[in-house]
This record gives sequence, C-alpha cells and structure tokens, in this order.
Amino acid sequence: MKRNYLALVVICLVFCGSLPKVWGQCSLSNPVVIPQQGTRNAHFRVEGLINNDLSSSNQGICRVSIRFRHQSVGDVNLLLKSPDGSSYQLIAPVGSRPTSGTTWDIDFVPCTQMAEPDVDRFIKPQWDSDQDWGENETYTGTYHAVTCLEDINSGPANGLWTISVIDNTRQGSGVIESFVVEFCNRQGYECSDCKRNAGRLDRDTTMVCGGDPSLSNIRMFPVFEGMEADPSLYSYYYVVVSRGDIVQIAETPDLSGQPRGNYVIHGILVDNRDLDDILDFEGRAFNQLRNALSGNNLQYCATLSQGSRLFQILSDPTSTHQVNMIACDESPVEFGGRLITEPGIYFETFTSTTGCDSTVELRVSTFDASRPIALPGGNTIGCANKPLALEWSNEFMEPVRYQWYTEDGSILTDPGIERVEVDLPGMYHLEIAQGGCRDTLSVDIASDGTLPILEIQDIIMDC
Repeated sequence: MKRNYLALVVICLVFCGSLPKVWGQCSLSNPVVIPQQGTRNAHFRVEGLINNDLSSSNQGICRVSIRFRHQSVGDVNLLLKSPDGSSYQLIAPVGSRPTSGTTWDIDFVPCTQMAEPDVDRFIKPQWDSDQDWGENETYTGTYHAVTCLEDINSGPANGLWTISVIDNTRQGSGVIESFVVEFCNRQGYECSDCKRNAGRLDRDTTMVCGGDPSLSNIRMFPVFEGMEADPSLYSYYYVVVSRGDIVQIAETPDLSGQPRGNYVIHGILVDNRDLDDILDFEGRAFNQLRNALSGNNLQYCATLSQGSRLFQILSDPTSTHQVNMIACDESPVEFGGRLITEPGIYFETFTSTTGCDSTVELRVSTFDASRPIALPGGNTIGCANKPLALEWSNEFMEPVRYQWYTEDGSILTDPGIERVEVDLPGMYHLEIAQGGCRDTLSVDIASDGTLPILEIQDIIMDC
C-alpha cells in the first residue's frame, strides 16, 4: 500500500537526544536491556492523531529508527505491537555470529522505498541477522524489516504500542539505546511513555479477627527502585483478591466488612487516563486483570506490584450472632453456665479457638402452640361429610413430634402426623412435642344428627 511520506510524526523511545535527525520526539527514561534468554517490553501511548486508521492511505508507519547493541545479534527477536494487539516482526532470530562491541544505528523503511544499507559492507537491503556482521563495528543505513512497514495497516493508530525484544539463547546480552517510530501523518498527535513500576510489596501474612479496627484503614508502603511515576499523571491503588476474584480496588484497602477468609493485596500503578477502566475490574476474576496487564498484550497503562500481602481474617466481622431456641420447665436451655426456662433475650460473650471474641444473642420463647386445629370440613360430622379432616400447621422449628388421640371418637388414619381423618363425633386432642417441651390442643367435634345411632337393649339369655 502506498503511503504519504511527506508528513511524519516521530515517536522516540529512550535517549532521543542522541538522535538530532528526529523531530516530534517522545522519550522514555531508561534503555531497554536485552537479557540472556529473557524478554523485555517497553510501552508508549499515542493520542490525538486525527487520522486514527492505520489502514488509511495516508496513515501508517513510515520509518522505524533503532540504535542497539548485542553480543550475538542472531539471538535477537524484535517485535512491534500495535494497539489492537497485532504483532509485527522487525528482526528475526537467525544465525549465531559473535558481534560483541558492535552497535547498529539503523532505520527500517517501507519495502516500497529503496533501502540504502551500510555502504561498502556488502550488507543486504533486507534485514538478515545472519549476514557478515563483525565485532567492534558500527553499522548504519536503511533496511527493510522482516515485516514490511506498509503491512502494519490494521486497527487504530492511537493507543498503547509495545516494543518487545526477546533473546533466544544464552550466547550474549545487549541493550536497545533508542527506538523511534515515525507515523505517516502526525496531525494532532500527542505521545507519552507508559511507566510500569509499581514497586515491591514485601510478602507478609497478617492474621486478624473480623471487624478489627485495623482492617478499616490498611496502610502499606511499596519499595521502589529508581524514579517513581509522577503522582499528577499516575495513581497508586490496591487490588484485594479473595478466592480468585477482585473484591475491592481502593487507594486505602478497607476489609472491616469482609467475612472470614484469606485476602491477598497487590499494589497497582495506573495511568490516570486508564483509571476508570481499571476500577471496572472490581467484582471480576483477578486473572482477567492480570491478562489485561500482560507486557506481551498490554491493554492499559498499568502494572501490578512485585510481591503482595496476605490478610487472614479469622472470624466474620459481625460480632453478634443471633440464636432462636424454645425452652420450658421440663427442657431448659443451657447458656453460658445458666439454665434458662423463661422467655427473653440473653447475651453471652465467647472466645473461639482463634482467639476472636463473639457475642451470642439468645432469643428464648416458650413452647406454646398459638395456632388452633384447623377444620376444613367444619366442626360437625354427619353422613354427608365423613370422614372429617383435622389438621394443624406447624409454627415451630423442625423436628416436631405429633400425637393425636381421643377417648370417645374414632381416628381412621396415622395419628403421628399433622393431619388425621375421623368418622365419629367426640373430643380430639393433639399433643405437639419438641425436645422435652410439650403442648396440647383440643377440638370438640359434634354430630349433625344424621349419623345412625345403634341402641342395644338388655338381652336376657336363658337355657
């Protein structure tokens, strides 16, 4: 795809003062070290570009300038990652030539533009780490990257960009001293680097009872190496994680209302422009946040601290637990060394095996049945409505025992359940029991006069 190369926006990463040919620069504070068999990422944010479409004919990457050193250039894998997560390889790891003391101060240009490699060195215009590079040399010139720059043509131009450098073997280390990306249309652009140093929290475990006043204002002091981020541009918060989920994101963690359990607290440094998005992770899985902050696929300018603090809350924060029980003279409730038979509200403080005090509120009621026996078919019995149902609706906690009985009536069904059927008038009783407490209800069932009456006269039998 052809690009308009007349208008360039330049974003410079790391020591741009050493590159006077570059204008419109944005710099990071430190070089990017390339460790043996390691990966390093550097990030920068682009904002304000009026033409935000990398696929547009007058937008894209028109030049990448890089100054770097490495003891074995064939180890180096250099990637440029755009805001939509696409990854573009600029330098591929190939070969194993020793290149100690050698510096590359080079530019990558689009493949549609003629490359001008280092003069008189027989260096190819297409970048190849397995060329005849030497030691203690300095190479310049322009080259075609492994991925043609014009193929960086999808997604937005504004957003977070990442330079990722990977060392594949243990044959040497290196450093990227500067890195410059030039956009084809600079109109409206702003750029800034992304600080990703949330410091270190010394790993420690604090065991505390729930609701302890110290949990309402937890203070931690991360240790930073190097310069801290500008507090006018970045905010420092804490992420509280329990059972894999984020339960709180706050500047000062407050666990005073949290139930018993383990809580891991991580520090997080956030660019203020991304703060609202980070706060929206509260209530979500911690792994979702961790993945969004991965250096290989950074979605927000934020980073978690090294290390974390563990708080073990040994009891629930509510110090008063309510218990409801039934008592009577025959079955008192033992509570705090007392035998309770009278209704009322009683309090007692207990200490658990963890050393946490809690108050139990005991609410005692008497075993008095207030609901009468229900008579769905009425309180009279006759030929038209026999058998007649008697039933009672339980008002106590289970388990409750039932026993129906009568002296002058007739119970047809199981007398040990809530509902029975009868077929004669008479006085019926229901004994309700729980534990050692009992109460009895009675109901009088009368005849409506339609039931036959069998009268037996005196019979005299004689031989």
